[in-house]
Amino acid sequence: MNRRTSKIKVEYLKKLPIIGIFGGLFWGTLCSLSSYFSFTEISPRTLIIRTFNITLKTNFYEHLVGIVVITLLSVVYTFIYYYLFRKHEGVLTSVVVGILLYCIIFLGISSLTINIPKIQYYGSETFTTILCFFILYSTFIGVSVSYEYKAHKTMRTSYSKNN
Repeated sequence: MNRRTSKIKVEYLKKLPIIGIFGGLFWGTLCSLSSYFSFTEISPRTLIIRTFNITLKTNFYEHLVGIVVITLLSVVYTFIYYYLFRKHEGVLTSVVVGILLYCIIFLGISSLTINIPKIQYYGSETFTTILCFFILYSTFIGVSVSYEYKAHKTMRTSYSKNN
């Protein structure tokens, strides 16, 4: 791999955290708004209170810190998705990964910890809303990562043909 090709790869890898940050901010904020409008009982605030046992001065700060934590976790998730599923184009893989992520968090982790209530203790609105958020979030990350991978591959191929 020559310098130009490695520079193209570095430019591509720089886009992954941007995808993760945008996905975390957008979907974390949307989750907070859905909690505010009573579509769901789970919010980024719930993540802070239940997982880390942190209570802040106001609910606003708890939501804000929750969105920041979701954004950081989203960057990690984007890199994991890149290394495992970047070659899969289409929405179906992302939907399946979103459902698996939902199951891991709410069925796997909630049964291991005392602080996170199991999903059956919430109403059907919460179950449906959160599942849809996970599917849409994973679809956003998956389509963005596979699109950037395809663009990167095309750029690398066209560079190889020209030299």
